[in-house]
Amino acid sequence: LYGRYEIYDGVPLGVRAVVSAIYEPPQETSRDSVKLILPDPHEALINDLARRLNIRRIGWIFT
Repeated sequence: LYGRYEIYDGVPLGVRAVVSAIYEPPQETSRDSVKLILPDPHEALINDLARRLNIRRIGWIFT
């Protein structure tokens, strides 16, 4: 997940993540598993693009 953090006044000391993009890294999958291919050969390119868009990696999502 790529985006930014911002102040959230709804709770004390609130901060919320605003997701702007989802990046799916290279992976090997089977019926019962998912294996990330690390190191990600595209990581430098993705991080440079995120920097240019003024966003950053803020989390992961698995479904």
